[in-house]
Amino acid sequence: MMPLKVLLLTLAFGLAAYWLKPAPKLCIVNLHKALEQPAHLLIKSQYSKTQQKEILKRFSRHLLPVIQRYAKDHQQTVIDAKTLADDGQIDITDEIVKLTLEAIKHEQ
Repeated sequence: MMPLKVLLLTLAFGLAAYWLKPAPKLCIVNLHKALEQPAHLLIKSQYSKTQQKEILKRFSRHLLPVIQRYAKDHQQTVIDAKTLADDGQIDITDEIVKLTLEAIKHEQ
């Protein structure tokens, strides 16, 4: 009977450790998608082609610093989605696009 108790206790601790584990430290960003989203929005806008290109340049310039700041603030390792097959990692692409657009707004 004792081995059964040890087995059940071990199983209980294992399940508790699994459910109580900290948030994942690895997340992904799809850089292609991150650059495509504002481009599609700009196509539908009233901006001239020259203005659209300038906005996309500014977006591209801010993208990497925003990703770096996100990683530091959230204590996460951020990698490009192409590097890792999607196996349930957290995709932060939409959040990065939003933060980068905010950075551009505050730049002006």
